[in-house]
Amino acid sequence: MISSCCFDLETSSLNANFGIVLCAVVKGSDRKKPYVFRGDSYEPWKQGKRSDDSFLVKDIVACLSGYDVLVAHNGARFDVPFLRTRMAKWSPHLECGAFPNKKLVDPVQLARNKLRMSSNGLAALASLIGAGEKTLVDGDVWLRASLDGDK
Repeated sequence: MISSCCFDLETSSLNANFGIVLCAVVKGSDRKKPYVFRGDSYEPWKQGKRSDDSFLVKDIVACLSGYDVLVAHNGARFDVPFLRTRMAKWSPHLECGAFPNKKLVDPVQLARNKLRMSSNGLAALASLIGAGEKTLVDGDVWLRASLDGDK
């Protein structure tokens, strides 16, 4: 049986050579509850070394490796390349190899190729199919969480 998961990263920057992974959620088709990976639960973060997301990245990639199909909104242009870049950064330390070669389903690409919408963003797609609203995050809250470690 083919296993699949949806996943999303939250990062400190849009560029992986200047940013880190802050957290990720992986919801597998085989689970009721999602896996939640939070940088603040790892030792480097607890020691004030928030730039070291190596173990977080390793655990996220290991989790994703357990699935046959990955689903990520804008995953082809953001989430997967971001993880690959962070893996490259930590590759001597992590010894985790390359990002797993998996089938990736990206709703942004599906929307661009199959629909005609004013926006292919998650909020627009969720609204179209009646899936609720995307949670907005206040910029100041984001900065306190990512830079100050404020839970």
